[in-house]
Amino acid sequence: MFLTLFAWKETRLGVDDRVRTLLHDTILTKAHDCATSRVFAIRHEMRSGNAHSTRAAFEHALADDDTSKHNMGLWVSYIRYCRATKELGGPKAKEVFYRAIQRCPWSKDVFMEAFGTLVRDLDSAELRSVYSTLYEKGLRVHVEMDEFVGRWKEEARRRKQQ
Repeated sequence: MFLTLFAWKETRLGVDDRVRTLLHDTILTKAHDCATSRVFAIRHEMRSGNAHSTRAAFEHALADDDTSKHNMGLWVSYIRYCRATKELGGPKAKEVFYRAIQRCPWSKDVFMEAFGTLVRDLDSAELRSVYSTLYEKGLRVHVEMDEFVGRWKEEARRRKQQ
């Protein structure tokens, strides 16, 4: 809460960003590092930085330390951010998706991003592979793949006609 207040107060554009300095020098150190601090750093970059500084904040949060590398919420947010950002786009989102599956193989939410956020970026073989992996892991799937593919093709036909 105090960090949010401090960031709000520091809304002026200046050469020295005191919020970033505070984050890097004090808060995101080994002694004080936690997932909520990482989320704050990402949100701060989304508000005051650009696409590449935000991507760097996500990468730093999901690095190889144990603080938040297995946090499926951060992975899902990163996938959605990459997909929604013009500078990063679909190929980066796809790469992040596969990394997220490696780090969070138990998370159905991460797998389902293939059928929601990334459905236009993945081809049918990739979607079928994700579906098969979901099924093999014993994660509940409430829609048969053939039914999903049928709806997907129908939507694609409608888009082409319009």
